[in-house]
Amino acid sequence: MANNKTTKSDPFQFMINNRKVIINEIRTNGSIPKAWDLLSDKIPELK
Repeated sequence: MANNKTTKSDPFQFMINNRKVIINEIRTNGSIPKAWDLLSDKIPELK
């Protein structure tokens, strides 16, 4: 069996690594869904 962590990004680890950017967008936009949409353009790993 293949190790999923080597073949696929761990979403939790991704959020930890980018927490400052994510928190800043949420504060700026006041909405998690809206912030996530904007982040998808700024962070290429989300695509």
